[in-house]
Amino acid sequence: MADNLQVDEGTGGKYAETTEVSANIHRPKVEVANTSIAGTAGTPNASVLTIQGPTAPDAAIAATPVTIGGRGSTATPTAASADNDVVHGWFDLNGRLHVVADTTPLDGAIYVDDADWTDSTSKHLLTGGLYQSSPQTVTDGDVAPYLIDANGRQIVKAAANSGVDIGDVDVLSLPAKTVAKCIAWSNYAQEFTTTQTSADLVAASGATVFYVGRLTIGTGGTTAGLVTIYYGTGAYSAGTSKCLFRGNFAPSATAYPGVVIGNGAAPFCISAASDALKITTSAGITVYVQVDYIRV
Repeated sequence: MADNLQVDEGTGGKYAETTEVSANIHRPKVEVANTSIAGTAGTPNASVLTIQGPTAPDAAIAATPVTIGGRGSTATPTAASADNDVVHGWFDLNGRLHVVADTTPLDGAIYVDDADWTDSTSKHLLTGGLYQSSPQTVTDGDVAPYLIDANGRQIVKAAANSGVDIGDVDVLSLPAKTVAKCIAWSNYAQEFTTTQTSADLVAASGATVFYVGRLTIGTGGTTAGLVTIYYGTGAYSAGTSKCLFRGNFAPSATAYPGVVIGNGAAPFCISAASDALKITTSAGITVYVQVDYIRV
């Protein structure tokens, strides 16, 4: 086979540039210039236009590449009414090719910072997560989908090496400072002038626990004594009971010692379940006690 077909003009005849496909069949080569070809409606299978570029484009073609585009329009494109009807790609006035099944361009789900979202009108991308009974390990530089539970609820990290459902966070699992900020403080104040033995300052209530944020102790009179304030259910036992304060006071006519523990903004001690906050004194010392606490 040989490419190019000679046009017989006698001596020195010209050649038409072709590609020999088979014996007696040549395909003409077409040079595509900086122009456009307007199509017309018809049956797609009736005729086919094939443009075959050269294997090594010359400098002129490389400098002015062929651009395939379309006319911009704000009108809704007409859908095909029958099989094999001709349809056209649709471009908006910004030159964006629409690849969705309506008149909204591909970036219809992209919003500029602080742009308004309109209910039942604005489009958005639906994101999802991944459920794994044994979550994968994501190393530095890796990407991974959001982790969800078996009911599709997103899991967030509440503590080291643990994931909990954000809708089922137990207040007891939060740090003490967080609890102090989200629950109102209760207040207890009492004056004692006689000897106390395991008297309740804050009584037990079922299996609840409570946090103490501030303990204020003041004295009066002239009787000295040992004051002990602790969590428990019975008599104070050194080394066993959870002690908040234990110290001697020796008030006089000119000096009334006292103590303040905690700042009242965050808990510094928590009881065990079913514990009460109790006071024991070694004598009939006049003592004023105020407790700011949270019961949960």
